[in-house]
Amino acid sequence: VVSINGDGGFGYGLAELATAAQERIGVVAVVFSDGAYGNVQRMHDQQFDGVHLGTELTNPDWVALARAFGVHGERVTDPAGLERALRDAIDADRPIMFRNPGHMMVMDGYRETADGDQFIHVLDPDQPPDFERWQDYDTQTIDGYWIGPASGTGRVDEASMWTDSDGDGIMNFDESRRFNLDPYDDDTDGDWVNDKKDMREYVFDSTGNYSKRSSDFDGDGVRKELDFDNDGDGSPDGCEDTNYNGIYQAASGETNNFSAASSQACVPLFNILYPLKTVPVNAGDPAAPDKILVQVSTAVPNGWSQTFTAADFSVTIGGSTAAVLSVYPSADTYFLVVSPPTGLAAAFHNIEVSLSGTGSDAEENAVYFLAKPNNDEVIVMDRSGSMLSNDKIGAPKNAASAFVDFLNDGDSIGVTSFAGSATTDYALTTITGAAERTAAIAAINGFVASGSTALGQGVQQGYGELTSAGNTDHDWSLVLLSDGWENVAPYWVDVQASVTDAVVHTVALGDDADKTLLQSIAGSKHGNYFFVDVDPPGAATASAASISVAPPQIAGTLPNRLADTYIAIGELTHKYQRLFDYIADASEQRVFGLEVYVGSGLPEAIFSLNWDDPAGYLNMTLVDPDGNQFKPEVEYRGDTHYQVRVPQPLRGIWAVQINVLKPTSELQFMLSGKTVTTLIGAVGGDPEERAVGVPVPIYGVLTDQKPIPGADVYALISGPGVPVAPKSIDANRSLLLQLFDDGNHGDGKADDGLYANLLNGVTEPGGYTVKLLAAGKNNEGEEFLRYASTGFNVRPRAAYLWHEDLETALDYEQLLQANNWVVDPINLADVPKTNFGPYSLIIVGPDTGKGYDFDIADLVPLLLQTGKPFLGLGDGGAALFHQFDLFIGYGQTWASSNNNVYAVAPTTVFWNQPYVIELNREKPLVTLYPRPLRELGVYIPETVKTVTPIAREENDAQHYPVVFETRGGIGYILWGYNAGPTQMTEDGRHLVVNLAEVLK
Repeated sequence: VVSINGDGGFGYGLAELATAAQERIGVVAVVFSDGAYGNVQRMHDQQFDGVHLGTELTNPDWVALARAFGVHGERVTDPAGLERALRDAIDADRPIMFRNPGHMMVMDGYRETADGDQFIHVLDPDQPPDFERWQDYDTQTIDGYWIGPASGTGRVDEASMWTDSDGDGIMNFDESRRFNLDPYDDDTDGDWVNDKKDMREYVFDSTGNYSKRSSDFDGDGVRKELDFDNDGDGSPDGCEDTNYNGIYQAASGETNNFSAASSQACVPLFNILYPLKTVPVNAGDPAAPDKILVQVSTAVPNGWSQTFTAADFSVTIGGSTAAVLSVYPSADTYFLVVSPPTGLAAAFHNIEVSLSGTGSDAEENAVYFLAKPNNDEVIVMDRSGSMLSNDKIGAPKNAASAFVDFLNDGDSIGVTSFAGSATTDYALTTITGAAERTAAIAAINGFVASGSTALGQGVQQGYGELTSAGNTDHDWSLVLLSDGWENVAPYWVDVQASVTDAVVHTVALGDDADKTLLQSIAGSKHGNYFFVDVDPPGAATASAASISVAPPQIAGTLPNRLADTYIAIGELTHKYQRLFDYIADASEQRVFGLEVYVGSGLPEAIFSLNWDDPAGYLNMTLVDPDGNQFKPEVEYRGDTHYQVRVPQPLRGIWAVQINVLKPTSELQFMLSGKTVTTLIGAVGGDPEERAVGVPVPIYGVLTDQKPIPGADVYALISGPGVPVAPKSIDANRSLLLQLFDDGNHGDGKADDGLYANLLNGVTEPGGYTVKLLAAGKNNEGEEFLRYASTGFNVRPRAAYLWHEDLETALDYEQLLQANNWVVDPINLADVPKTNFGPYSLIIVGPDTGKGYDFDIADLVPLLLQTGKPFLGLGDGGAALFHQFDLFIGYGQTWASSNNNVYAVAPTTVFWNQPYVIELNREKPLVTLYPRPLRELGVYIPETVKTVTPIAREENDAQHYPVVFETRGGIGYILWGYNAGPTQMTEDGRHLVVNLAEVLK
């Protein structure tokens, strides 16, 4: 219950009632007596000089006044009538608010015993701990009462009035319009205390008594439900209110969110994320275990920063201590590089991880020891129609063939693919020799690109091969490649829960791939994400003053870039390291001589040579450190690769001679082997928040049996927005970034084996490739080179301009952020101080203008000068476009009521990328909203050179509610509807996402 005039009191006078009626405040119901009850009697004594709806307010007709509010009113004159009214209301599922002297209560039930005693069910916030009770009806004083409706106050066309999208107990309308909260997030400020419980804490005291305090206790201009640190003591609210219930409970060890003198440090929500009993990790030979990665959650509420080092963690496996060699952060988790203890049985063991000052977590049977295990691997490849462009179907054939030959005899290989549906192209089969390799490669070479993208079904098909034919003693993995967005069910979200026992590595091929999804799949299934662009990298600019070794390289041809990636995945699945890497031009017949160092103790080394075109032919010979030419017993040759396996290679310098017999564009040589000196490449930060302008932490983790300090570590980063000076004209730019282990570059503690640096100033969204190089001496004094690869995605950023309607802004934010964007709602008042440089798109909310007028006219020149593309929504977009003097502005529109449109050109990108919107080619009618609503249509009686109609009205061939216009190379789209995405159909939402991608 709120006071009508906002004075904080529940009492109200006739003037307040009249004002409320005139402004149509949504009062539920007003039920008046003829003076038998004190509350109403006192209202008779108040005077107001005026008349409303024929009712003199000095002597009002109370029923008429109730109707002035648009609600039901009835007159009760006797106790029996009151009893009947209460029963009737409760029977109709209409709760009753009633007044007892001093406070308000709610009655929502009644009962009568066999002997005639009557009870009412009362909700009474003023009587702790008896908040909810059955009260003897005869003893309950009722001074006045108000009957509510069964289903709230909103009309069916005001969904926000009766919808609670985030389930926090506050309706969307109240969250967005009254409190500026996010109706799609139950904890807007991220303090782990949900919005309603945040509010509860300043309305009631710890015992539940009404005790209203300031909603902005620390006076910083931010209400508690929006302020993660209510009292400004440096401790977020959820760290003080440790059970997050909005009640201060000192006896439970909580501190007071309303006292800056009472605070405590945050304790992370700590638990093991990997390995798990359902997803165990193999530590290899129990006598000489492999290092393993352990991932733990270290989540804390918003506003609390934390940094941990290896010394903060301790690990036991099977009850024995395991060494934590190094750690690195990723979003709200940490990865631990762990060296397991020796001497444990070749069986499954429990793992326990402890974090100093926090606690510990354990996982049963999560680590097992199995020497020289084989691998069961399934290639899952996209063969949709988009793979035809840029030879995206040919290059993966090259790479996947090299990957098949990288596997060992005893491993199993399967090949599945997907377009409009998924198929098994080569059933999972144990490799015994050349026959299985040849058959798998033939299946890969038989791919023909056509159709749509059933990615989820493809993963399901591939995983089905593992579950039906895989060996449970083997390590399972999937290698998923795609160049587009899934558009055929079942989707990844439908199948992800069923993929439990396999690691999934993903490859995003080209910038049209759903990079966000593929990055998420790899992260959730403990694999690595790689991005391979169809455009070659630009020449690298070095950020370091000098480099002591040959810098890392990224291949210039797509087949070699993909082969590099697939071999890197093979190295991961077999726990190998890249020991040497070399790329060269192969366009002429010539001989290359390389000297590569092979360290001690390698059980095997794989020398791989790859080239880009089957028309080429290259050969490779090896000479060992003793000067003897190596005669391979195990070698694999394909149309674009040649691999030689050397068991237990001699330590020292090996001479590699590469002979280009039939020229091709490019060659790449790679040396792989299993070694105790390892380099791990990783990218930090939260992938969902990694947008243009956000610094990107790049990590290299270097260890043997201990952290390796003093090495030279570099990361070659290639992508569309890498900051280089002078600005490159290449589609991709490259930067050589030096990483440090000095404790000053986001690398934790000095000399802890974690090398890091920040990639600052990323200017463009898209996919980025990272290739790391480490050179130095390990802890045994042996020189080494190591290479590692990874990738990351930078999301495009959109600015959403709003004036009064925050709910629609947050609705669009939710839609676009689920589709690879980061969206910043910006109020018009904040536009002058906003730097629009990092934004790829400006969205203009429907509440920012009306007719010809933009709400704040002074902003028009500033917005025009940004040079950014605009997506204009409804009235606001049309008003701004009129001020921009665009053809698609308000002056060229009419208003009608529609919800269906015809696709003007169904084959264009607007209807097909990234989402394919299924259309009947003869009658391409699309339903954008479930029911007709106000629509602005641009009048286009004849062709306009700079204007491209996208969707036309169903019943008028000359008006178009969705229209694209270009001017000066900048795109503008009008979406002629005010209603937001939650009110759209799925096709409507998909079209909005497509439009945003076109403008990006």
